[in-house]
Amino acid sequence: DKSAVRGDVERPPFSDILILEDAFMWMGAGNQMTPAHFDNSENIMCMVAGKKRVRLYEPAMTNYLYPVSHSKSVAITSSLKNLSNVDLDQHPEFAKAKPVYVTIEAGDLLYLPAYWWHEIVSYDRNIAVNWWFNSHSFVMDSFYHHWIDRAPVSPWGV
Repeated sequence: DKSAVRGDVERPPFSDILILEDAFMWMGAGNQMTPAHFDNSENIMCMVAGKKRVRLYEPAMTNYLYPVSHSKSVAITSSLKNLSNVDLDQHPEFAKAKPVYVTIEAGDLLYLPAYWWHEIVSYDRNIAVNWWFNSHSFVMDSFYHHWIDRAPVSPWGV
């Protein structure tokens, strides 16, 4: 039950001004990967134990990541299942995507802004807690939805 985490793990004090949507605890044995996606919520990840590598792409890189779905209730995912092993003959636009790499370890907090793409690889045993909050920027939400509605070539190819 995901709601049980809300009472067991104290959220970061600086997040008091944000509206909490959900909280979740992740536990893994290592060598797991969460494929590239983005969320329409602000996200704070806290590493309790272990280590993860996060590959981040700003929203402007969306077309280079071959997005495949769009729903206001679920994350948008990339058709590229492993960004470390992309066939550039089949996906030539991916070469234009410029990532930022972050490694987080026990005790670290990472802020993942809404609409930023992220692929996460975990190493060894690990525990992380995520808090998702309503997007703090009405301007960003409005711009993003305006952009989707008016994009000359839909970035949500099927």
